Amino acid sequence: GMDSGSWAKGQSERDAGNYEAAAEFFNQLATNGTREWEKVYGSFAEGECWELAHKYADAAKAFDLVVKGSAGDTTKKPPVLPHRLWLDAKYHLGMSYALAKNPAALQVADELEKLGKDESLGAAEARGRAIRAAKFAADGDVTKFTEFMKKTTVRSFDEPEMWFHFKLFSAEA
Repeated sequence: GMDSGSWAKGQSERDAGNYEAAAEFFNQLATNGTREWEKVYGSFAEGECWELAHKYADAAKAFDLVVKGSAGDTTKKPPVLPHRLWLDAKYHLGMSYALAKNPAALQVADELEKLGKDESLGAAEARGRAIRAAKFAADGDVTKFTEFMKKTTVRSFDEPEMWFHFKLFSAEA
């Protein structure tokens, strides 16, 4: 169901480097989609495009929809599980907050690092450290940025998307 319409138009605009226009098409899918996956993938792609356009506050809004919309509700029967993109959306949310100089970035980093320790989930801890590195880069603190950049250990073959995103950010910073 994504071969035409807003998704296809968004991909076309993104591939052409028109990130703001692409974000608007993905937002249409996220807003008007009738299925959960349309809303999640539309919001996630919208957030990525806003990131590419360096509009981090807008990116955070899009990623926050994925995080809150699929965070899971264990009180329902049967429980609603988080979407598979939840961890990546949480990471992108924190990175967007950090680059927008929003203090909520540290809260997201704390939550991810706690999740990593409580659940022995190194991927969550690494994402928390990456957010801290981005926060210090945005603040102009090169020493702390370098410290947390080195602490962020992600293997390219385990998590290629997150690895590439963070390495590209680090190189640009």
